[in-house]
Amino acid sequence: MYALDIDQTSLEKLVKDCPGTQTVCVDLSDWKSTRAAIEKLEPLDGLVNNAGIGIAGTCMNTEEKNLDK
Repeated sequence: MYALDIDQTSLEKLVKDCPGTQTVCVDLSDWKSTRAAIEKLEPLDGLVNNAGIGIAGTCMNTEEKNLDK
């Protein structure tokens, strides 16, 4: 199992909870860096994409740049 995250500390905690997990520290919002990182991994049989951020606000005052994130 592989886990990718921008925060190395979170990855280290995950390995303690799930020994054997291989981690990659990468900013998933940077597609070029993410692509370079995953190209080094063995082929994947499945994928769970659980990356996301939360930005407070209402739908009527949300800025376009926040939606792009």
